Amino acid sequence: MKNCLYILFCMSALLLANPFKVEANNKYAGFVIHANSGQVLYAENSNALRHPASLTKVMTLYELFTELENGRIQLQDKITISYNATRRPPSRLGLKKGEKISVEDAIYALAVKSANDIATAVAEHISGSESAFARRMTQTAKRLGMKRTRFMNASGLTHRKQLTTARDMARLALAMINDFPYYYRYFSTRSFSFQGRTYRNHNKLLGRFSGTDGVKTGYTRAAGFNLLATSVQKGQRLVAVVLGGKSGRSRNAHVQDILQRSFRKLPHQPTWALSSPTPPRPEPAPDGYEAYEGSISLQASLTDSDNQSFPRPRPVDELGALILESSQSSGDWTIQVGAFYAPRVAKNAAREAIDKTNLSGTVQIAQIQGRSGKVLYRARITGITKKQAKSACKLLIRNGMDCISLAPDLG
Repeated sequence: MKNCLYILFCMSALLLANPFKVEANNKYAGFVIHANSGQVLYAENSNALRHPASLTKVMTLYELFTELENGRIQLQDKITISYNATRRPPSRLGLKKGEKISVEDAIYALAVKSANDIATAVAEHISGSESAFARRMTQTAKRLGMKRTRFMNASGLTHRKQLTTARDMARLALAMINDFPYYYRYFSTRSFSFQGRTYRNHNKLLGRFSGTDGVKTGYTRAAGFNLLATSVQKGQRLVAVVLGGKSGRSRNAHVQDILQRSFRKLPHQPTWALSSPTPPRPEPAPDGYEAYEGSISLQASLTDSDNQSFPRPRPVDELGALILESSQSSGDWTIQVGAFYAPRVAKNAAREAIDKTNLSGTVQIAQIQGRSGKVLYRARITGITKKQAKSACKLLIRNGMDCISLAPDLG
């Protein structure tokens, strides 16, 4: 009798420790990574092949954001719905052949509604056909270091060859955050309205789990319940992936659990770069990287990814240090909003900080040498007052961005 009670006690303790594992089946995979340092905090079946379901649409949007960033598409452009798009099963907006949707509404439809018909329409608009777009998605995945991922369509509808891993999906989230910090805000949208109807985001962690600002849910019978989520607490960002959940509710609970456990493993001080473990107080730029006055247009293209799956910068002697145009300065304090592997990403982060804080200062992008020997691009806003710097950092950190304020003798 005592042995039976002991066994029951042990089983109950196991259930409480990880309730999801009881429900999990052979589809399950999980992964958590610290976005700032790359530290893996949780991994189970993280390299096992799984169906991505609608997590696929994160890559679809990555390609769409690439087109926007390169100026080949504008947010107000119209996308025409084809007969092929209308044939896609739910979830969908249900537009008819020949109807049009703006690029920005298409972004909302993918990020919030997870509309399969719009995914096909976007693919056809960019590449001419969904199959050509899927080949492009797969090529991009390989460049980002997603070595085990292959896409066959833009929506995530089940295809036996469309496979990914939890680790690869985390890489995609990190690339999205670093490459498109301005557009990443769409993933935190809780609802959007289109043609008189309001659609709510399927990601229930938004507004329920502290710091959650993305990214995407997914479900098919073959995949199970998937979730790719990002959360920022006390200046530190985690990316979590769960594939193969038995239900949406148990999946959400499990993601919250592994995020909470992972946050508790981290040191209490914030780290200040999204894509590199740079120190809170940046080192002086090495010789040869002094900033010069003026403005410059950055057209940095992405190249093959390195072993950390981040874009490599252009050669050191090609860009030097940069100062971008901005408003007239009003003080002698500075804020730093990150150090990144690509100048375009640094510029976007600085502009997003300006948009969120309404600061009037000078945006400075300086090329520096990171501790690992890699070239980084440091984004700062200079020429502001102490009060502006302190309040701006407080606001930016609360909104999931990195920020450190620098006094005149530290800038």
